[in-house]
Amino acid sequence: MRPATHAALALQSMGLGVCFNGLVPGAAKMSKQKILEALSLPGDQTVHAAFTFGYPRFKYRKSIKRPFKSSRIVA
Repeated sequence: MRPATHAALALQSMGLGVCFNGLVPGAAKMSKQKILEALSLPGDQTVHAAFTFGYPRFKYRKSIKRPFKSSRIVA
């Protein structure tokens, strides 16, 4: 799952929205051959994670005002 998380962070840094789809890996496990054929993957592959991504449709002008918590470094 770690490479998928890194890919999601990279996509977000490029301004894309990312949503993980937890249903796909479970469905691929249950009906392995049909899902792999639909995804055009070889039979020896396994689906570990899936997500959708794209540019947001709306741009928000304002955000929620939240107070920042204080932090300190302890050496």
